[in-house]
Amino acid sequence: MQSFLTRAGAGGFAIVFALNLLAGNAPEHCLIHALVAALAFGVLTRWFMRQTYTQLHHALYERNQQDRAKHAAAHAAAQPAAEALAAHGTEIAGGTTAV
Repeated sequence: MQSFLTRAGAGGFAIVFALNLLAGNAPEHCLIHALVAALAFGVLTRWFMRQTYTQLHHALYERNQQDRAKHAAAHAAAQPAAEALAAHGTEIAGGTTAV
């Protein structure tokens, strides 16, 4: 994440510095504005990346919960069938029948 912050800050600095120079502002004002922009770009990028990471983590958690629910439902559906076979004297693991 540090590389994102560094690149965002450098990009913000370069953009604002160049635009201020093109607008004809004094170099010392360009530098101050560019430094503030670098800080702002870094903070906004950090916020955006934190939100993105949180949403991705939440999506993975929800998918994991759905997979667990599907597995539990499949297991619950298979359980009565296994009990019915056992009640009729059929061994599930060995494959032999004792009727």
